[in-house]
Amino acid sequence: MATFDRLTLRRETADFSLTDQHGDAWLWVSFDSANRLGYFINIRELGETEEMVLVEDTTRTQIVSGLIGGQRDERPQFVFVKADTAMQATKYFFNTGQRDPSLEWLPFPETT
Repeated sequence: MATFDRLTLRRETADFSLTDQHGDAWLWVSFDSANRLGYFINIRELGETEEMVLVEDTTRTQIVSGLIGGQRDERPQFVFVKADTAMQATKYFFNTGQRDPSLEWLPFPETT
C-alpha cells in the first residue's frame, strides 16, 4: 500500500486529485503558488452528491484572491489550509475514501 510522507511543490502548481476506481469519490488539492495562501481541498465521498471543502480557522473571513486550479478566484481566507492540515486530509482520504471527521468541512457552495 502506498503512503504519503509530505506534499511537495514540484512545479508552479501542485494540483492533483485522488479518485476511486469508478470516479464516484474524489479529493482534489490545489496549491495557491502565486500568493502562497495555502492549499484548497475539495472532496466528494462515495454515495454523496454534495461537494465539501476543507476549512481552517473560520475566523479568517477576509476575501482573498487566490489561484485554485490555475484560475484566479475570490474566496474567504479560511478555505486555504496549511500543509499539515492538507496532508492529514489527503492521507485520510487515501486510506479510507472518506473525509477526515476530525477536520472541519463545509458544503462547497457555502464558501463562495
